[in-house]
Amino acid sequence: MAQIHQTAIIGNDVELDDSVFVGPYCIIEDHVKIGANTRLIAQCHIYSNTTIGAGNTIFPFATLGGAPNDVSYDPTQESFTRIGDANIIREGVSIHRGAHPGTETVVESH
Repeated sequence: MAQIHQTAIIGNDVELDDSVFVGPYCIIEDHVKIGANTRLIAQCHIYSNTTIGAGNTIFPFATLGGAPNDVSYDPTQESFTRIGDANIIREGVSIHRGAHPGTETVVESH
């Protein structure tokens, strides 16, 4: 079973591999999938419709899958974020979801 700090907030329909670590004050919204051996150190926010692969380390204050900074973005349309395997996402990084319906922002592995 994933190790989840008692202060973390986990949404609905979240799939966490048994080896995932979710640190203090992390927020994981609905419809998120996180792969094996990924570590959310503390205070990071993972928005809906985000998939994170295996072996990633996500440091404090990173936000993954939030709304893009694009005036054409329509929040009623679904878009996605996909992070590959073995990435290090440092403090304060923001990676936004795709700006148009059905699109995704992709960070490849390594």
